[in-house]
Amino acid sequence: LSFELAPDSRRVVYRMAQRMYSAQLDGGAAFPLDAASASIDTYDITPDSLLLVVKANYERPWQELHAAPLDGSVPMRRISPDLALGTSIEDYQLMPDRQAGLFVATPAGSARLELFEFGFAGFVPRRLSASLPTDGQISRGYDITPDGGTVLIRVDGGSQAGYHAIERASGRSVLVTRVTGFL
Repeated sequence: LSFELAPDSRRVVYRMAQRMYSAQLDGGAAFPLDAASASIDTYDITPDSLLLVVKANYERPWQELHAAPLDGSVPMRRISPDLALGTSIEDYQLMPDRQAGLFVATPAGSARLELFEFGFAGFVPRRLSASLPTDGQISRGYDITPDGGTVLIRVDGGSQAGYHAIERASGRSVLVTRVTGFL
């Protein structure tokens, strides 16, 4: 049993027997937020206490991102784009404001990892790694500036191996530090 208290302290979300449940702290019955038989990896609650974000395999045998309102008003839905067959979301992080997030995955029709930005309320995931060199491979790890405006990611191999800064607003990337010999 694992649980997380919503930021507004009105609900608790917990995982039990591979299902996610929500319950109000002032009483009432707990109810499931998802379908049974999922392999749940990680989950987060948005700061407005409205949504649960889950990395799990609900619809397919690989891990994708899903979201559901904590009040159970709408079923859990997938928020990540179609991925290459058999690949999973490698890593995800919510942005500092927790209103959007980033994840690394191999999209359908590709053989390389890409960095995506995702959001809620109809936001279509956007590939942030589009401006990075294509002759290298991005790493699974990345970091986000405290204001959420820039993402630092490493490119391994290729002509511009090193650390690149990607501006979220424009999608433009800049080589910050070139690294040779060990990437």
